[in-house]
Amino acid sequence: MSLDRARFSSLLTTIPPSAEPVMVAMVIPDTLENRSLESATVATLPDLFPESVVLVNFGLLEVSEEAIKTHTRAKGSEDDQPSRRIENIKVKMAIRGKSYVKSILEYKFTVDHGDRTMTDGQSKHIVRVHVTPRNAQPRKSDGEGPKPFIDLHKCINVTNELELLETIFPRAREGYIAALCETCQKYSQTLHLIVIPHNEKALASNLFITKPNMPTDHTLLAKVLRQTTCILTLMKSRIIPVRMKNIYRDFKEEIEHDPLDAFFDGYSDHIRDGNIAEKEKRPKFQANARAFFETWTEYKRIVGIAMIIEQRFHGRNYEYWGDADIIPLRNTYSKSSELYMGYTIFFSPEETKEVRPSLTANTAVLVSFAGPFDIALNVWWKGKVTSATVGAAQDDITIVVQRPSLKLHSEEVSTLKRKSFGRRVGHTTRLDDLGDRKQIKVFLEGNPSELERLTSNFTVMDSESLFEEDSEVESKWKDTYKDLLLGKEYDTLVQSGLYEDVKDSGSAIHFLKETLRPYQMEWVQKLVSGGLIARLAALTGPSGSGKSTAMFAAVLPYMLHVLYDPDEFNASHHLATLLRTQYEERAKKKDNKEALLNEEDIQESFLPNTEPMSKDEDSFSNVSEPQWVQGRVTIVAVQNESVENAFEEYKEWCERFASFTGHPPFLGFRMYALEIEVSAVLAMIHPDFDESKAPNLPYFMGDPNLFTDEVTKKHTDNFLKSMNGSGYEGIRDRRFQNIRASMAHGVLQLAGMAPLSPAMKAAFTRENLSQAFNALVDLRDARLSISQNNMRKLDYIGKRHASYAARKGLLFLLERASYIVTSIGVATQPSFIRSTTALACEEAGRVNDAEFLGLFSHFLFTKVHIVNGSPNQLPPMVFGPETENPFQKQLELSTLTRLVETGFPVLELMFTARFRNEELLNICNFVNRATYSAADGSFHEVKTAQAKKAMQAVWGVDSPVVYLDLAEPYIKYTPTRSAYNKDCAAIALHSILNMVASGICARDISYITPYNAQLDFFSKILEKAIEKDRAASYKLILEQKDLRYVTKSTVDSYMGKNNEYIILDTCGLQKGFLYDERRFLVALTRARTGMVVIGDMEDPYGPWRKIHKPDHPLYAVLKFIKKAKCLRVLSNKDKNEFQHYLKGVD
Repeated sequence: MSLDRARFSSLLTTIPPSAEPVMVAMVIPDTLENRSLESATVATLPDLFPESVVLVNFGLLEVSEEAIKTHTRAKGSEDDQPSRRIENIKVKMAIRGKSYVKSILEYKFTVDHGDRTMTDGQSKHIVRVHVTPRNAQPRKSDGEGPKPFIDLHKCINVTNELELLETIFPRAREGYIAALCETCQKYSQTLHLIVIPHNEKALASNLFITKPNMPTDHTLLAKVLRQTTCILTLMKSRIIPVRMKNIYRDFKEEIEHDPLDAFFDGYSDHIRDGNIAEKEKRPKFQANARAFFETWTEYKRIVGIAMIIEQRFHGRNYEYWGDADIIPLRNTYSKSSELYMGYTIFFSPEETKEVRPSLTANTAVLVSFAGPFDIALNVWWKGKVTSATVGAAQDDITIVVQRPSLKLHSEEVSTLKRKSFGRRVGHTTRLDDLGDRKQIKVFLEGNPSELERLTSNFTVMDSESLFEEDSEVESKWKDTYKDLLLGKEYDTLVQSGLYEDVKDSGSAIHFLKETLRPYQMEWVQKLVSGGLIARLAALTGPSGSGKSTAMFAAVLPYMLHVLYDPDEFNASHHLATLLRTQYEERAKKKDNKEALLNEEDIQESFLPNTEPMSKDEDSFSNVSEPQWVQGRVTIVAVQNESVENAFEEYKEWCERFASFTGHPPFLGFRMYALEIEVSAVLAMIHPDFDESKAPNLPYFMGDPNLFTDEVTKKHTDNFLKSMNGSGYEGIRDRRFQNIRASMAHGVLQLAGMAPLSPAMKAAFTRENLSQAFNALVDLRDARLSISQNNMRKLDYIGKRHASYAARKGLLFLLERASYIVTSIGVATQPSFIRSTTALACEEAGRVNDAEFLGLFSHFLFTKVHIVNGSPNQLPPMVFGPETENPFQKQLELSTLTRLVETGFPVLELMFTARFRNEELLNICNFVNRATYSAADGSFHEVKTAQAKKAMQAVWGVDSPVVYLDLAEPYIKYTPTRSAYNKDCAAIALHSILNMVASGICARDISYITPYNAQLDFFSKILEKAIEKDRAASYKLILEQKDLRYVTKSTVDSYMGKNNEYIILDTCGLQKGFLYDERRFLVALTRARTGMVVIGDMEDPYGPWRKIHKPDHPLYAVLKFIKKAKCLRVLSNKDKNEFQHYLKGVD
């Protein structure tokens, strides 16, 4: 449209005066930024300013000195802030029609800082401003309801309006506007002024104004974005009016009809499985991940839909048809039935277009030996997938199965030839006597419980309080956490300080100063000084920086007494009571058992650890004065192994803290899933239970030492390891590893069936212990019944009564324990009924939004949430097919990463104590794209010298880091496209054997690889080396240094762990799994002293020869390796020397 001066003048009157500057944009060509404007002639401007480039320059904001002083007094020191300022703000504009399921006009701000205190580089932040259907609507007056969408944007042709443009853009460099207009006129080009009015809704995600040491200009720029009434952008493009018209047409359509409605069946948009449409009815597209959201509805819809589609993938049942070799376990032969009771299966599933979960080790399955049309034999055998064992081909999946009742299946199923069924002692079962493979069906049962747990996170946040008197405080914290999760406007959220509600926190802070490193204590001090935003603190840093240590230490004082205001205290009590009532109701529906806890139990479970400020309190509930509550800490992690490590470390911290402060021992447990704990209690009450003894053999198992041939021995060991589960008699779940730290053991103490620990005596009064003892009488009766009736296990009635007694005991312990360490999946179950004063989350970089939400919905009144992790390491795990889930990328983005990207004050620790030498620290800095320093005392000259000596002896390289360049690697793939390379595995074994020979302890060596197939193959040849002792020169080594203690793992599973020496086997593939920067970072930061990398320096698909990403850190690492002379090239002749390790291994 042409310029209407009268209308445009009236529009400009809505723009605030210069004291409140509006967001006015002007075009600056990228290539002009480093040139003087005077040298740019009219003739060269078209070449410098292509239509596809849109850059906007705001310049510096005019700020009075008084405003700067006022702001710096509020943020901290007056001396350090003026040293930082915004040097330049560049903006790129993009118009995206429904690329995020909604249309947006995006301005991408790149904010460059000038900081005279920095010498190595200047900081930069990216902020995205979105014009959307929500904020492109007209402003509303007070009391007005919603209005229909009105298109108020303008695209004005200003090619001939030099005077007006110079008025609108007074900050333009002298002569630039005139040159721009003259160029457009000369070449018949069009210059448009885009005018975009908007309402009071926020535009920007965040300007990082809550992060430490940010320039004053950020706060002022944030004020501009919140108060401006329109955006003016100057743009040279003929098609921009059409593009803007189309985007506003999309805006109107999306206001009238939300595209996400297509995902819901019916009119309800509650996040429940039944409300989301099936695959055939859903729209097909792929949306990018969102760092921030405009509204809670948008958040819950996108995250909730993504979560439900992913969990449906896990909740379904799957069938796998395929051929199998079936080998009987010879010492499971039953003479009475003349059948074997246990078998090993080597299974090759048929390929299919259906995307199915992988059958990985420790997956429980059901197996049917009936053919597709043989319904009569369709009986399911219980089985479990295991790691590969002797005889398995590289492409096979190994499964062990146990025969069901002979009444159900009395047919022989083995594929061995009949002549190989010898049963006398010493007979050798030969795998080359296998007959034709048999077709079988493997059934994988889905687990819908996870979907129910995750949907409950959304339900809690959207539900209204059931107690009218609690609605205000409950709504306050729900709304606060919702605003936090949107990723916007962090400076408007509630700010508080660590320990401000902790009684006698002075001695606790003194303890932290005495035990933490200075840089860790600096983080704690910042939190003490008001660093909590919405009761949340986040911490990140490189591997070995002590993130976990700092977090664990920071929550210790919250095991002391913590102050709650009356409203929040009452609401917390009502919520705990409600959860117990709901738990009781579920139990009644299930079994019609009498209530688990009566009202006295409920109050006694919460009351005794409460120290009221007033002694005149008549009732626990509905208090009117602040209350001191005994603190309780809950620590969660993603992986069970991480939970075990966190428990051991936090337990040690608690012992030191109690000793320093003179506090009685803190009661703490490593909690497993409720059902696992209950089953453990039932196993432990057996009179013959002995935790120090190995589990009894299955009733059908003969003497494991009866047959000594390799096949039988290996297959038997594999069967027992898989079927025995935890290693304790009667406790089948393999995750149950720490019996003394379990809550099941605590229940036995309450029941009088195990000695009381000092921590139990300190946590419970005599009255409490007497009450618990009486409540758990069913457990003692169950033990007596087993003993008197000489039963192997409880009957149905006895088991039911004992189970409910066990649940009672677990509920007592949940509320009494000073600390509980468990997985995030357990802590966010409805059965996890615990009033927590502080919550710590380990591995937050692997927690997506659907999981992270549970840290607030299930811990609504927790005083502090602290999370730590590395957003640049491995992301949350997602397994469902991307083609079925339009929002799968959102699940692959952790909440911690979103917090970092949107400017939450996440503190990064800049020191690491992991690495013993400069070489490994340099590699850490390369892969992190950062400059970290070694913590005091972390470098170790003696250990580094030992590493150099070992590498020199094995590979002739005088460095703790060695890169073995494998020329022309021969790579194979399994049907699941997992890579393996026999030469790389042999080289890794050679490295380990000779490192051990040079004096390195086997326990100090870990072998890691990105590929499961390579891990399986390496495990085979390592096992051969241990059993056969191929090379006589290694005999003494194997006796003195047990190679069974060498750790073997995939890179993904090894995240969060480390060892002195790492053997990283890339399979000769630089590209692939390891090319992912996050996996690459994890792989190269696990070693403390020495590292051997086996790869292909000249991989034609890798970045050394052809850089796909010019700034990929692999380039810097390989360059460093060449420069540091850490490279050893292996020829074909060298490879031939390692072939003897591969003999006899498929």
